[in-house]
Amino acid sequence: MHPLRVTLACVLVFIQAMVIYSVMGGWFEADQTSFEGLPHMATVTIILMMRTTLMAILATIIGSSAFKLYERYGPITFLWHTIVRIGGLMLLFLLIIQPGIYLMVNQFDVESLLSRSMLEFCWQQLNSGPFFFFVVILIFNICYCIYKKWFERRMQVIIELRQQSAQLRSALFVLGVGVASFVIRIFAPISDFYSLMHVGYIALFVGMYCSGLIAARNSWVTKVSIGFSIPWVSFAVICFPLLVLSIYYSGSWTEVSGRVTSQSLFMSLWEPMASMGGCFFIETLFFRYFNKKNKTAARLSELVLSVIAIHPLPVITGILIMKHFDIPVIVKWLIVSVASIIVSFLLAALIHRITPRKKKLRY
Repeated sequence: MHPLRVTLACVLVFIQAMVIYSVMGGWFEADQTSFEGLPHMATVTIILMMRTTLMAILATIIGSSAFKLYERYGPITFLWHTIVRIGGLMLLFLLIIQPGIYLMVNQFDVESLLSRSMLEFCWQQLNSGPFFFFVVILIFNICYCIYKKWFERRMQVIIELRQQSAQLRSALFVLGVGVASFVIRIFAPISDFYSLMHVGYIALFVGMYCSGLIAARNSWVTKVSIGFSIPWVSFAVICFPLLVLSIYYSGSWTEVSGRVTSQSLFMSLWEPMASMGGCFFIETLFFRYFNKKNKTAARLSELVLSVIAIHPLPVITGILIMKHFDIPVIVKWLIVSVASIIVSFLLAALIHRITPRKKKLRY
């Protein structure tokens, strides 16, 4: 599945460039007359849902990789890989990537950066997608290792896949994750940028990570056909316009992103439905048609986690550079995205080369 990991990393950079352009006023915000009302809301929703679904699919793949790494190398190597690799990327993001972004955005105001306490700076980074994602993955991997080492024999909670009840299990998964997300977002809405907005996604990430563990244990990708995902993908696509309309007529993201509202419940249920359908469809598609030995894809696949940590720096650098050129925004976005992918993989290769490795891990 190496080509899938590389493809998702590249798509992530494209989407993040789109998100950052919208935040910095260089995307649809640059021409409000063309994106007023429903078209504007639909554009925002598509961008945010694409990013959410993509991160959920990545969580599934990481969960699947965690199962394979633990089974192949045992708890010690698994923990070493988790703490050194994930922890190292978190430190890289905190000490180099995010300070670099802060300095560029604030016109290299070093005094402003140094005047902030390290604790405050670290706390605020939980609002950034990559750092929060790595914090979650670090916690998940450690909890999984503890479970496997001491509790698996006492708690046989992973049940083998049975084709006749697979759709029912999928429906229960969507319902459970959706309800959990809804309850969490009552207290931590995803629109609350100053109160750990990504906590609202924790149930989705946990659910998709666990689905990756279960899928790897039961070899779902070899047993489930592409047709299995069609009902879920189709239902998610059909429901998406209703989601956009609910956001539009609610008048604000507050009603949709949290609190006790029907719009928030709708969105909480839609996300795991789309993520699960997307996982089944994309993973099965790549396994059926792109599952071939490819040394280049295998090498690039090892760099994907580093690319996730690094990509905000080249993306924002590219956006700031492209501000000086009078060309269409969509062309700027394409140039920044492609250049950021190349630079991110080059920097990731350099980091991977200098990172201490106990052994070459294959998964």
